[in-house]
Amino acid sequence: MLIAKFLVQVLDQAIQSSGRDDDWTALAVPGQRTGDLTARLPDGAIVPFSTVEDVLAAAVLTHPAPLVVEIVSQNWQDDYLIKLAEYETLGIPEYWIVDYQGLGGTRYIGHPKQPTLSVYSLVEGEYQVSLFRAGDRIKSPMFPDLVLSAEAVFAAGQPRYLRSRQG
Repeated sequence: MLIAKFLVQVLDQAIQSSGRDDDWTALAVPGQRTGDLTARLPDGAIVPFSTVEDVLAAAVLTHPAPLVVEIVSQNWQDDYLIKLAEYETLGIPEYWIVDYQGLGGTRYIGHPKQPTLSVYSLVEGEYQVSLFRAGDRIKSPMFPDLVLSAEAVFAAGQPRYLRSRQG
């Protein structure tokens, strides 16, 4: 939850810096329709202002969000298998998977397992992935000027009083 809050704030700043703040906003947990009878509840998404009223009324996006964020929990297979396929099919241009505990399978996050932020970018209808760990600077095709490290995202999951104790 803390990582989702942090990323919504970061994405809102990135939207402003990119000059798209008249077009988009970042929201926590808007639903994303993935089929006629299915929807997902991502941890965050960029939402076009043209759809904000619909999202607030129905709590679900009916058109693909420009960017969706999922934070991995114990059911990591959902994020790496099911949601990945659904978001790719739906045509969501950018999908971030924040695996701050390194729970995902080694075919997704590598070996040895470690905290990993995966950025999936839609290229000619298929996702291409970039993996970011520890001090890596996250590269977002949507926000090329974004200055954010994977470590800062992972650290956001800890309350401030715990981060300050760790030095």
